[in-house]
Formats: sequence, structure tokens, C-alpha cells
Amino acid sequence: VTWVECGLGTVAFALRVYTNGWITKRWKSDFWWCLTTYILAIFATVFLTILVSYGLGEHLATLLADSPQNIVKNELYQWIFTTFATIAISTGKLAIICLILQIEGSAVRGTRRWVLWIFAGSNVVVNVIVLPIIWVQCTPTAKLWDESIPGSCTGRARNQMYGYFQGSFGAFLDLAMAIYPIFIFWNPKMQLHVKIGLMTLFGFGVVAAVCASIKTRELSTLTAASDVTFQLASLNIWAATEMWVIFIVACIPPIRPFF
Repeated sequence: VTWVECGLGTVAFALRVYTNGWITKRWKSDFWWCLTTYILAIFATVFLTILVSYGLGEHLATLLADSPQNIVKNELYQWIFTTFATIAISTGKLAIICLILQIEGSAVRGTRRWVLWIFAGSNVVVNVIVLPIIWVQCTPTAKLWDESIPGSCTGRARNQMYGYFQGSFGAFLDLAMAIYPIFIFWNPKMQLHVKIGLMTLFGFGVVAAVCASIKTRELSTLTAASDVTFQLASLNIWAATEMWVIFIVACIPPIRPFF
């Protein structure tokens, strides 16, 4: 499923590169954030694929019986995937916010622009904070993916609780960015079919919000799962889907000349 999403994202990004390079001939901040997101999303998808090769989606009992050495590698790549996906989701939202700011133009000032800058800043802060929380759950760090190493993991509950906050905030931000453009496009100078088209495209942010909500619900598997390699598969699928949906949403409005 994730590679299908990656394929759709790649097509959308290729069209965006063509639009920026040969039609609009502009390379602005939203494009560079989009490029950054694409690179991070590719890395995340590759690590998710490696994760599957080490047993994600299989029952833990099966792995213990057939290839117990894969469990440690599975846990390691789980956290690497989570790191890349988290950053990609954050930069994807920055790409969308930068795009909205450019659509509005410099003529629009005041509360609306401040709201967008607050969205951008809080998005970065919330998602940057989670990275050290992930990697300092255990002492030593290697115990995070290898339970046989002596030490402690007192930060697991903290990681889960912050994950609930981060996921809920992410869902709110996705929904807010899907609704916000309605206020921009309700402009008497803009043709009706253009308004409807752009609002529909940005409206796909609602899909990202749904993915973020389901992903947040699945965070309970981080500490409660007894069959972790099987139960974490759903969490990872929704995280990857949210990542690619956000990326595609960031790509589609600029390629409007193709439609």
C-alpha cells in the first residue's frame, strides 16, 4: 500500500517539478519544503520496507520460533522509520502553509497571516520535541531496540503520552489547513470553478486528519501490545499514509495547469 502511495506522490511531484520549471518558472519556499518532504518520505518508505522484511506484520510467536534475531532489527528499524516519517509529516505541513501564504499574497496581513505563522511554528516545535523523547526512552539507548541489554526504559510511558498530544495536535492542524483556504478562495475576483477546485484539493487535508486520528488511537500498541510485531503494523500503515497524503496535498494545487 505504501509503495502505491509513494508512486502517486512521485507522479504528483514530477508534475510539480515540470510546472515550476517550464510553466510558472518559479522556485519558491513551498517547492523546497516539498522536495525535502519527498526525500524524507522516500527514506521512511524504504525503512518501512526493511521493517517488513524483518517481520513487521508477523506474529511475535512466529518470529521467536523461526528467526528471533530479526526481532532486534525489527525494533531498530521501527524507530528509524518513525523518526523519518515524523519529520516528513512536519515538513509537508510547512510546504502547505508556505503555499497558502503565497496564494494569499503580501496584500493580506493581520490576523490571518499570524494564524498561519503560528501554525507553522507550533508544527515545528511539537514535532521536533518528539524526536529526543523517542530516542531517550531507554538507558542505554540501544535497549530501545534490544531488550536483552541491561538498563531501564523509564521513558516509554512519556513517549506514548506525548505521542497522543502530538497526534491530536497533528490531526487538528490537518483539519485547520483543510478548512482555512475557504476564507482565501471566497474572493469575488476568482472564478467559481477555480474556487471549487482549489477548495476540493485542499479539502483532502481532511483525509490526512482522519489518518492522524487513527494513528493516534493506534499509539496504545506502543506499551500495551503483547504481539508487538503484528500489532504495530497498523500504526505504521496509518503513519505512512498520513505522510504521503500530506505530501500529495502539497503537490496538487500548484499543478492546476494540468487540469
